[in-house]
Amino acid sequence: MKKKRVAVVCYDMQWRGVQQTQKRLAASLVDLGYQVDLVLVNAVGPLMEDLPQSVDVFDLEASSAKKALPGLVKYFKKRRPLGVLASEDHVNCMVIIATRLVSPNTKVSISCHVSPSTWLSDATSPFKKEWWVKLAIKALYPMANQCVLLSQKMAFEYRSEVGLKGLNFKVIPNPVAPRDNEVALPPHRWLSEDKSVRIEPVIIAVGALSRLKNFSLLVSAFSLLNKQKKSKLIIIGEGPKRKELENQIKLEGLVSSVELVGFQSKPMSFMAHADMLVMSSLSEGFGNVLIEAMAAACPIVSTRCGGGVEEILADGKYGELVEINNPEALAAAMARTLDQPIQPNVLIKASRRYDPLEITSRYMQGLGI
Repeated sequence: MKKKRVAVVCYDMQWRGVQQTQKRLAASLVDLGYQVDLVLVNAVGPLMEDLPQSVDVFDLEASSAKKALPGLVKYFKKRRPLGVLASEDHVNCMVIIATRLVSPNTKVSISCHVSPSTWLSDATSPFKKEWWVKLAIKALYPMANQCVLLSQKMAFEYRSEVGLKGLNFKVIPNPVAPRDNEVALPPHRWLSEDKSVRIEPVIIAVGALSRLKNFSLLVSAFSLLNKQKKSKLIIIGEGPKRKELENQIKLEGLVSSVELVGFQSKPMSFMAHADMLVMSSLSEGFGNVLIEAMAAACPIVSTRCGGGVEEILADGKYGELVEINNPEALAAAMARTLDQPIQPNVLIKASRRYDPLEITSRYMQGLGI
């Protein structure tokens, strides 16, 4: 029996939450028996590794989503998949245009991973790119067969702030349960298989070294914590704030206690052996790393940074939540969590809500494919 063809469209395969989600959707679609095309604006990035062999990759070799439109038109005209799962506003708009031009029978599911509140303040005039993005969203999103958002809060923002009041959004979280091989042996000298033998607890954080991840807050909070409870901090990720963070670590006298270990392909192996994960973000679209930490039985502290964070942690049931930009509150929450961590079985059970096969099935049920 011929398999149903489905396309998964993404900008690239760099190490970001959106790309990880699209890769997991593609892998789960294969497991569910679909023939999968992975269509990329630019096929670069470490997530290109370990794709299922049966996935056909189409590289549009474009420098922007807008410039990828001719390639998308060509792809949909040739392959005509029954359905397409696209992500991110700029990519979503191009996919809707392309399918409606040459493949109107293709059912389109779009998903949004960034809260509009992070960019709407710049959508003030036609001289701003964000103004045109907002206009395109309002015109094109009603043409999609399914619009997926990651949380009820994000749905509220698209309805009230973007102006899509009549659109029936479907709230489906990201698929982020781990593969077994992502939890491996201790990947760092500060970590050990037996946490009880450690002299100092180890805290980790994961994300791009960018303004929104707000790791400067984490370093400040860790400095306060370290004065009362000697600990270690590992920050996983790369980005433009690296030099600034290195300088802050030196100024705080934390060179022997904090390490920036750069990009790591299997961050869950750190989570599985750490004593706590901290998210210090100013804003999040969803918060994949929180679910990965739960699946790895790693206790959590997070800022109330929007997106799906409060829903993932059940407003504090599965991890402490503090207000953003408050180093004293963050340090206090970290100390409490180290003293009284949530039981591993509670965290693991909570993570199962995000099983990739179950989440992917919800996407396809919504499209009726």
